[in-house]
Amino acid sequence: MVFENRAHVETTGLKGRETFIENSFQISKQLDSYLIASKLNDKGISHHFKDDGFWEAWITLWMSRNVKPGSYCIDGGPNYGYYTFLLEKKGCEVLAIEANPEIIPFLEKSIELNNSGNKVKVINKAITDVTGNVIELNILPSSLNSTIIY
Repeated sequence: MVFENRAHVETTGLKGRETFIENSFQISKQLDSYLIASKLNDKGISHHFKDDGFWEAWITLWMSRNVKPGSYCIDGGPNYGYYTFLLEKKGCEVLAIEANPEIIPFLEKSIELNNSGNKVKVINKAITDVTGNVIELNILPSSLNSTIIY
């Protein structure tokens, strides 16, 4: 999927938006194409998935134009995997490296929903350029967003 401009991203997301609840997951259709599982009532990003059907239109537009189908991509800190599955639907293989263990079930649910097990792999580790030191993961209580502190 290649978008013409930012308005094209936004209208595609709004046109195809759909959300349902399954167990403790909010499942929202993105860009009229793929499903993302996120935390119910997350104050950071889930409401955008539900209300808009897209996230960060300008980055989505850039990726749609510049990432070549068949690429091997690393998504460092994917959170719920919006870009992970955007890339997967573009025909890429994606390695999603997420430090927050609380996010992993959401990524795994999205892999299942999108039948992406052969294209998306998840690793629960922190990414840093420092070795041998203790790294603290700071998870904000109101959200599943996190920060690495070292």
